[in-house]
Amino acid sequence: MVAGPGAILVVALVLVAMAIPVVVIILAMRGGPHMPRIVAVVSYAVMVGIAVMSAVTAVVLMSGAPVSITVPVSPLKPFIATGVTLDRAAPVVIEDGGLDSASLVVTGLPMTTRVVMLIGMLLAAATAIAVCVVILRLARSVMTGNPFALGTKALTATGWILLVGGVAASVVSQIGDVMASWDVFGFSGGSAPGSWDPAGSFAGPGWPEPATFGLLIPWWPLGGALVLALIAGVFKYGERLHRDSEGLV
Repeated sequence: MVAGPGAILVVALVLVAMAIPVVVIILAMRGGPHMPRIVAVVSYAVMVGIAVMSAVTAVVLMSGAPVSITVPVSPLKPFIATGVTLDRAAPVVIEDGGLDSASLVVTGLPMTTRVVMLIGMLLAAATAIAVCVVILRLARSVMTGNPFALGTKALTATGWILLVGGVAASVVSQIGDVMASWDVFGFSGGSAPGSWDPAGSFAGPGWPEPATFGLLIPWWPLGGALVLALIAGVFKYGERLHRDSEGLV
């Protein structure tokens, strides 16, 4: 099948998007006087991209238009209907567990659920933008010729932003996902043939049960904050050496 102009444009944009991080990493490894300006430009671009994507997502989510969501469900063990046989590719037996999430395109989510999901998304976007702002300030500090003027404070602030903002965004997003799971799969009653109901629920016919809330603390804000705290310690030591060397001159 011959690709049309639209498909070629999409492929070109994907290749450019993949090439930009590679070029930035190569330039960062080489260093040079232009590196702080490159970091500043990339920070501005990331902030604009996050702001635009967040605005579009917010409009779609709050307008009631069809929205793509991935929600957790109670583990649903794969079910083979009565009378159906399968020739298995390998003699693997499912002992426990099951499908624990569903990717859906839905409409009709209640306003409360949409607001909670929006808050989680905005917290994540604000966290990312705040980190970019701190990185931008650090790049400007380097361009002035005094990287230690803001280095320790910037790294410490970034660590706190990652820790508080990342955890808050994750927790609120988890709450929104569970609320959406109950909105989509919750039910107040119904009936099913006994042959379809081996577990005493509607999981047999293929209708998942809503997930229960289980708080999961993401590792990346904790790990990122720890790494930045260690780097801030190194910057602080470098700042002390810089002051001592100036005192000797």
